[in-house]
Amino acid sequence: MPPLNLGYATEAADEDNLVDESEGETSFHELECYLTEAKDIIVKQHEIKNYRFVKKVEKYFGEVRKFVNNIKHYRQWLTNPQTWRDHNDNTMYLD
Repeated sequence: MPPLNLGYATEAADEDNLVDESEGETSFHELECYLTEAKDIIVKQHEIKNYRFVKKVEKYFGEVRKFVNNIKHYRQWLTNPQTWRDHNDNTMYLD
């Protein structure tokens, strides 16, 4: 049975149509490259036990921690979110 069309589009549905595949692939590739480089830098600094480095850059990873924690919390829910209100920016389009 096809989804019920009530004759109006939500803002979220409009945003979905604006992202094309090549732009999405470019964004994913860029993010993966930056995260890989960041991880390599952090691993290298940990190997040489540069604790001053970690204290100075730790503050920049607050948003990354928030992102990861939001996804972990979302995946641990026993039921699926029922409304848009149950989501946040990190979990809105998560598959």
